[in-house]
Amino acid sequence: MIANVIVDVKVKNVNKPFSYLVPSYLEDVIEVGMRVKVPFGMREVMGYVISLDNDATVPQELKPISDILDITPSLTPELIDLAFTMSRDTSSFLISCIQAMLPSAIKARYEKKLVKLTTDLNEHLAPYFQNKDVINIDVIQKEDYKYVKQAIASNEVDLVYEVKDKLNVKYDTYLELIKEVDVIGTKQKQVIEELKMNGRLKKSDLIKLLKVSPQTLKSLVQKGIIKEIKEEVYRTPYADIYEERYKHKLNLDQLKAFNAIKNSIVNESGEIFLLHGVTGSGKTEVYLHVIEEVVRLGKEAIMLVPEISLTPQIVQLFKQRFGNLVAVLHSGLSLGEKYDEWRKIRNKEVKIVVGARSAIFAPFTNLGVIIIDEEHELTYKQDEMPKYHAVEIAKIRAKTYNATLVLGSATPSLESYARAIKKVYTLLELPKRATLTRLPKATIVNMTNEFKRGNLSIFSECLKEAITDRLNKHEQVILLLNRRGYENFLLCRSCGYTVMCQNCDISLTYHKTSKRLKCHYCGFEMPVVTECPKCKSKHIKGFGYGTQKVEEELIKTFPDARIIRMDVDTTSNKGDHDRIIKLFKEKQADILLGTQMIAKGLDFEDVTLVGVLLADISLRLPDFRASEKTFQLIMQVAGRAGRHKENSEVIIQTYNPEHYAIKLAAEHNYLAFFNQEMKVRKLGKYSPYYYLTKIIVQSEIFQDTLKEGNKIVNYLKSQLSNETVILGPVVPQVKRLNNLYSTQIIIKFKQESKLAESLEHILTSYQDSPINVIIDRYPTFIM
Repeated sequence: MIANVIVDVKVKNVNKPFSYLVPSYLEDVIEVGMRVKVPFGMREVMGYVISLDNDATVPQELKPISDILDITPSLTPELIDLAFTMSRDTSSFLISCIQAMLPSAIKARYEKKLVKLTTDLNEHLAPYFQNKDVINIDVIQKEDYKYVKQAIASNEVDLVYEVKDKLNVKYDTYLELIKEVDVIGTKQKQVIEELKMNGRLKKSDLIKLLKVSPQTLKSLVQKGIIKEIKEEVYRTPYADIYEERYKHKLNLDQLKAFNAIKNSIVNESGEIFLLHGVTGSGKTEVYLHVIEEVVRLGKEAIMLVPEISLTPQIVQLFKQRFGNLVAVLHSGLSLGEKYDEWRKIRNKEVKIVVGARSAIFAPFTNLGVIIIDEEHELTYKQDEMPKYHAVEIAKIRAKTYNATLVLGSATPSLESYARAIKKVYTLLELPKRATLTRLPKATIVNMTNEFKRGNLSIFSECLKEAITDRLNKHEQVILLLNRRGYENFLLCRSCGYTVMCQNCDISLTYHKTSKRLKCHYCGFEMPVVTECPKCKSKHIKGFGYGTQKVEEELIKTFPDARIIRMDVDTTSNKGDHDRIIKLFKEKQADILLGTQMIAKGLDFEDVTLVGVLLADISLRLPDFRASEKTFQLIMQVAGRAGRHKENSEVIIQTYNPEHYAIKLAAEHNYLAFFNQEMKVRKLGKYSPYYYLTKIIVQSEIFQDTLKEGNKIVNYLKSQLSNETVILGPVVPQVKRLNNLYSTQIIIKFKQESKLAESLEHILTSYQDSPINVIIDRYPTFIM
């Protein structure tokens, strides 16, 4: 037998399967999708079996597999096929695509161990354990591997991976009475009587109940009077959610959308729907009804949300409706929790997965629907290799299973809405709020006029009055500023020096809480300086403001208000998102201040005022999506107001009050924005009229990036059609990141048959070069 293996080596000429001989003692054990240890050059590496040839002619020089690392496969056949498609579409290594699909626990450094689950072990394995409960699998002779598989199947032992000195799998130990005999000790008699009455008990409960020592129990086990049985316990996030939630009846608009999606699922027609519903229109309730239908049909569902800040509320809704049928996958879980949730999916113990971007790789094998909420969000695109987009992966997986794909948003991406108009997607509309409350009234405040009137505060007079009014009414306020930290940068007023990151061409942001200057790109930080590093002047001052500074101003301006802040700095620990959202939901705070993570999907009954403090931050970015991102952010955060109460309002502070993105967001007019922005895109030859690909050229020497960038541009011009637009090489907004200089090339095209081949040639040309070339087929920014 020959196994074809993708090895864990990220080099271009290794980006293909390698063949290995399967030793005879592994032939009955090995399966496609398993992780294996194989010799590669002078070392051993991990790999993934992607196919097996049972009756192959084996070349003499073929090396054998050293070991298998799984009992059940880590990858399904569909995910293996997906890895090849991803590798081609994202110009990434196959191994990177495979590893993106799996939990970190099985990619980490590990040691394979066997855990004894019962004292009744088969005669072949019992000698290995002797008086031990856990042994390293390396001590077992290879000819006894078949008995290991048998013992796992009969629940005598379990195979686990020890990561950082901790077992990946958690167990509870139970005790059972095997035979009744007379014993001398009082405690031993009590144990026997207790087990006789109860059948079996958890070991820890018995110790607590009878105040018996572990040694007493061990003695009874060794005498064959009682036996220990270990049962796996999953580490389950959100395990405390049990309450049954009332199932809302759908209104006519929701029912129309639900029936269209249901018909696609039942008929397995594989349609793609764009569910365009205003904020508060009840899109989530439609999702719940759709998934209920999918589960009824015996199929599986993936529900994606854009950020982990959304997950607690969404998970609560799903757990209350579907209970233990739901697994959760997102980066906020611990290593063990994520591993256990993934195994629940792989072992077919759940039907529904809720999570962020990486949950799109949930190892289901009978998908009925994939739902992507807030489909316009850029967080569905991965910035690191492989640079995949979750929406594109969803399309591939849905097509494989003839499953239905639902993209939902109050502010769909221009690309999605354009496809819906062209009937590539089926457009479904929810034009009214489910509670029938009106969308909040919006007021645009020109901050230039505030300055002229002598108001130097972060808050306009209009916003201050509105906050005071809502606080007096015991209502809640949300304030958005999409910039964290205290001050944007430190500037010497004597010589003009700005304190910069030592690794990047970007100024450091001042964080007052920690008294540190931090780079939001590479993570470099240093103590705050009190004198200019260049001229030694003491006249060094911070400029601009972030959420920390706004929080400080709020405390001064509204001393009686209870204020909580939600940004990357206050949500760095596990459970922080849940804690902050719970505090605000339970009205233990009056004002929630935060960055864009508070703008989407959250539903608070008593929020009647939303303030957008600097609405034009993203308008200043030199990117073709700047207007769209600004419009979406304002519309989304405005939608947090008045979801359950009338007379709500939104106050938008800006220095660009006439910009169409801000004016139309204030009017809640998506269609007018779409029409206006499409004219701009057409004029500039941008998406959705053209497809885009970005090539990034990196080097420690800036001149080399320009030199090689020009070579690449000349090559592309010789290969691609005249209709294709090639821009660059140009220097991006931030020229140096992590001590690497960059230039970038943008390719705009409608149809380009030779592009994939040309990009492959470019990557191959630089595989042994000090120049790093990165290709992004789904660029979210071109700055």
